[in-house]
Amino acid sequence: MALWSTLLLRCLYSRLDSEASVKDACDLPTELETMSVDYWFPKFVMSTLLLAACPLFLNREHPLSFIISAGSAVGGLLLLSLTRVKPETDVIKYRRFFRWRPKPYSQITGCSAFWILGFISTREYVFPLGLIVFVLPREKKRDYRWDKGIIYFIRKRITADAGLR
Repeated sequence: MALWSTLLLRCLYSRLDSEASVKDACDLPTELETMSVDYWFPKFVMSTLLLAACPLFLNREHPLSFIISAGSAVGGLLLLSLTRVKPETDVIKYRRFFRWRPKPYSQITGCSAFWILGFISTREYVFPLGLIVFVLPREKKRDYRWDKGIIYFIRKRITADAGLR
């Protein structure tokens, strides 16, 4: 409890004080991690529905139905490859199923977002797409919007790490 109150006081004083060390303490991404509901539903429920619908879309009498079936399969596999992302001060941790894997910010080359998905490109290949694909967390004030603060935090850490080299 004392840790939270200390962090809260630091955040309040950082607005008054312009020291970089105190300001960096407030920029810790404690609440940027994706909630489990936002992660599990697209990963397991929606991907299963899309993959199960592939044979339903396929019709032998209409050869172009293969395109719709293939699109459903690609979408299902993309959703199945979603990860959870937890940014920390030194590394970013990501998890596909059971184990958290750390990735230093010096290995990250870019970070972007498209709709509800975030993409992190790295110097090394990350199975299966070569990217770390994750679901953006929801905004705290408006539950229907997706918070891109995690993208800005990762970009800031990449540029700060690049400036140190």
